[in-house]
Amino acid sequence: MKILLYTILFITSINLIGQPTIGSEAIVTIGEEEPTVFLAIDEQNWTSGLKGQNIMWDYSTLSTGEECDYIALNPLESPYFDSFPDSDIYFMCTFSDSQGQLVEQHTFYEVQGNTLQLAGNVSISISNPSFDSIFIVYTDLLDWGTFPYSYEDMTEDSFEARVTSYIGNQTIVAIQSGTSTHEVDSYGTLTTPAGTFENTLRVKRVELAENSIPGIPFTSPQESYRYTWYGENENGVLLNLDSIVIKDFNGNIVNTNYAGSYRIAGPTMTSTTSILQEDLTIYPNPTTEEINVNLSNISNYTIKIYSVNGEELPFSIESSTDNSCKLKVPDGNLNHTIYYLRIIDKEGLTKISKPVFLQN
Repeated sequence: MKILLYTILFITSINLIGQPTIGSEAIVTIGEEEPTVFLAIDEQNWTSGLKGQNIMWDYSTLSTGEECDYIALNPLESPYFDSFPDSDIYFMCTFSDSQGQLVEQHTFYEVQGNTLQLAGNVSISISNPSFDSIFIVYTDLLDWGTFPYSYEDMTEDSFEARVTSYIGNQTIVAIQSGTSTHEVDSYGTLTTPAGTFENTLRVKRVELAENSIPGIPFTSPQESYRYTWYGENENGVLLNLDSIVIKDFNGNIVNTNYAGSYRIAGPTMTSTTSILQEDLTIYPNPTTEEINVNLSNISNYTIKIYSVNGEELPFSIESSTDNSCKLKVPDGNLNHTIYYLRIIDKEGLTKISKPVFLQN
């Protein structure tokens, strides 16, 4: 009997030792890069995979979509900062949505100790000539992750958001409220197109929400199922898969949207972006045509400027030194307001992507 008991305890201890723990290093800080590819996913190729202990997830053949630098930026640099004045970091990315429309999205987070909370996001339709937009501002923040995470951890959180849609000349305001449950339901080895990651945890997020419009005595339910993989001692999110079920006021399913993304960098990614970001200054910003860029050893890098839809903007270099340069954008080349100045290393990798506001 004692031998059996010791055997059980020994096997249990092996399982405990093999279980990874994800600490707060998973929270990306200002200047750190989390290069991401958005996945082309539909109902046929979306799968959350198995759950449990010592799982082998193989997503190496996932179909890829558009690449985004996904650098954690200072919210003060965003034109929408006034809507999220308490945010600590934000991300900007341009991608095509499930309908093939080009969308620019700004996402804001607050960091409270070891907890990452979603403050809201702004989605701007670039493809639509009227530049339709949606502002989601969480009046009761949504818990996006409380670290450390360990296997079988579970938390529940309530949230509320004000959703304002600007469609042409029409403005629609809705209130979304609900609960979010986080369950660390699995651990094991994850393979994505970026490589194989040992000691990963999967967090299953279930969001159950009701959407209501003032003056309308009905609500429409919404269900979101999000699966997020983190790696021990790894920066940011390794893989994210979403399934969002949209229902009408009668509870009938209107549509189910599938989405996903994965971190481009392979295992044990290290980031030098944060060091560069602290040294970089761009002024004046906003500006009409001239841009001063200061950065240590900037002569070792290439500078490029892109519009929100990926078009490269021509410019001339008026003057330069090892640590600074002055750029001039020719008149008549501005078709947008927001552009992104990128610092690119000799290997062709973007080290910094920073918004620049240009006006004719």
